[in-house]
Amino acid sequence: MSKLLDSHRESGALWLCSPPHVFTATVFGRASFQIVELFDIELESFVIKLRLRRMGAKKRPSYRIVAADSRSKRDGRIVEQIGFYDPLTEPATVTLNEERAAYWLSVGAQPTETVHILLRNQGLIADDKVERAAKHVKPAAS
Repeated sequence: MSKLLDSHRESGALWLCSPPHVFTATVFGRASFQIVELFDIELESFVIKLRLRRMGAKKRPSYRIVAADSRSKRDGRIVEQIGFYDPLTEPATVTLNEERAAYWLSVGAQPTETVHILLRNQGLIADDKVERAAKHVKPAAS
């Protein structure tokens, strides 16, 4: 029974009912036994990344700025599109839904390096040059 619960947890299944849990396991279409679980299973926490999704033609890239699960592929499933980035125009074009970007940052979404720079240039993230400079200051010799 323990192995069955462990394999079910590893598969990523989430159970959203309050304890005690009673599940009927089916094998070959017949109910074979019941599993009673007397403890809560913690919901899996998903890490959301703000990153670029490549669009456009061959050798003519443009990107969508998206909120996506960190485990999904670069151009895979997304949660929400929050902007657009075209590096080929002069200057580069950045269109961003600032309200949604601020929301995703407030709930803990982690921007990739490139998206971090784009958000900083748009004024949504504070400039961290001061923080980096303070880390690299050597203490005065006494």
